[in-house]
Amino acid sequence: MEVPPGSTRRAGVRLRLALALALLGCLLGPGGEAASSKKKRSSASGLEPGARVVPVEELLEYGKVQGATGSGSSSGSSRGGGSGGRADESPKSRQLYGLTDDDFVYATGTCRERMLLAKSTRAWRRGLRGFFLTDVNDTAKLAELNAEGAAGHAEAYAYFPNDGEPGLGGLRHGRMAGDTRAAAAPFAAYRHYGDSFKWMLYGDDDTLFYLDALKHMLSEHDPELPLAFSDNLWYDGRHPNPHAPRCLPCGMTHEELPTLAEVLSTPHMQAQIRKGFHPPISEEVAMEIARNATPSPGRKFVPRPACPYCTPKDACPEVPDPRRPCKPSGAHGGAGMVFSVGLFRHVAFPDFLKCITSLEEVPGGDYLMSYCLWQAGIAFTDPGPIVRARYDPRFYVFSGNAVMGYLFDPIGMLTHGRCDALCRWAMRNSLALHVMGRHYRSFRVSSMHMWGVAYATTAAHEWLQLTYGGDGESGSQTKRPYGMVDDVREARAPAASGEGKADSDGGEQDGAEGSDGASEAEERKRVSRRSRRRRRRLHSAEGAEMPAASGWGGGSRPGEG
Repeated sequence: MEVPPGSTRRAGVRLRLALALALLGCLLGPGGEAASSKKKRSSASGLEPGARVVPVEELLEYGKVQGATGSGSSSGSSRGGGSGGRADESPKSRQLYGLTDDDFVYATGTCRERMLLAKSTRAWRRGLRGFFLTDVNDTAKLAELNAEGAAGHAEAYAYFPNDGEPGLGGLRHGRMAGDTRAAAAPFAAYRHYGDSFKWMLYGDDDTLFYLDALKHMLSEHDPELPLAFSDNLWYDGRHPNPHAPRCLPCGMTHEELPTLAEVLSTPHMQAQIRKGFHPPISEEVAMEIARNATPSPGRKFVPRPACPYCTPKDACPEVPDPRRPCKPSGAHGGAGMVFSVGLFRHVAFPDFLKCITSLEEVPGGDYLMSYCLWQAGIAFTDPGPIVRARYDPRFYVFSGNAVMGYLFDPIGMLTHGRCDALCRWAMRNSLALHVMGRHYRSFRVSSMHMWGVAYATTAAHEWLQLTYGGDGESGSQTKRPYGMVDDVREARAPAASGEGKADSDGGEQDGAEGSDGASEAEERKRVSRRSRRRRRRLHSAEGAEMPAASGWGGGSRPGEG
């Protein structure tokens, strides 16, 4: 029998189409969504065998400190450091900012493997109260941790189960084992401390906070309002995304803030615009795009001041972009966040846990926290410097990548004459630094680094006070507005390739303090390089055996270990 022409080809097409439809049916869930993209659980009927949705009342039994007598049981008067805060806390600083260490608490989630790193936060806390939610579920070991923590460190430890364990019904609300624990830590800390604080510092167990800069920034805000601060926000799969939906502080209402066109017309943003087109566009076309831009969250956006506090409506563009709906932005946990005591009065712990248990395998405890705050009507407030600087990537204050080189080695920058105006600005205004403990050879090494950076920072601040003065420290009793960037914006232009170049190079591209010091700085670098080459040749000629790199000292960076 003769086969009609083309029938074989048509049969092959039909077979491939049938296979494609079958594969699509496997990938899509019953509701037509890709199963891997689901974040919300529609009902309990789709649970795996043995899994269950744990009632909120049962979850509330976790996170309680053994032996605690009630809300606010670990108030400032019980701290090992006495009633006056850190021994090095400046009385003039307290007078200027109206805040003491007793007005702060720190909360984080941790685990057995990272306990040494979590304890290294003592280096920067210096007696400031710390609450640690951990996976240690042994009564005797928890008692030991709390006894050690209470003896001079003002620490409290409590248990919360891992994602995927029976304590959470075998469910994974986050992708990592400690994600739900990390998200619950601030609310468990508030239940423990009550209203005995004004501001809560929240981050990973390898986040270092700068208390003097925090007091400066927070002195301009009311802790009774439900406030959440960060400028290092995830959106559209990247962080920090300067176009993420958020608000500016209410106090910036009377400032002359840049428009969207002004932000997009800056050299670093123009470089980003041109880089996003293939084939490349001309400078004239890129500038025309900036002039005619309309707000679009995640791509083209400048936040507005919100009064009295930031809500999702305030954080999103006034005129919605139908092509890009406004979604929750999420603060980066390692970069740190700051919450007011008013936030915990606004959002009840049971309601927060109910939101968490409605989610499945989201990317991190910081996402759980940010998403559930958004659902409760609270969006993040940007302290403001990055907007004043028209998205210049050097002016993030929550662990900005472009100034990490300065913050990781402040003494080296000062002693080698490499601390320019931007370096000094970063040391005075940065609010947090992510030490990135898991990138080292061991948590012991990253713990040592946390201690080293904390003590070097204290010494660097003392040096800056002696040489340059500061708020009220050079005879003046007036307080400057926090985070002003006008005196350093022109100190060094961002890299021509935009944010990526500045972020990747960090503080190593420090340049010099203006054109007069550029040649001197370059000469110092050349001399230093020649000296290192001579030492290497000398060791090679002598056959000297060099010790293996330890990841501590020698200017090593996170990730090199």
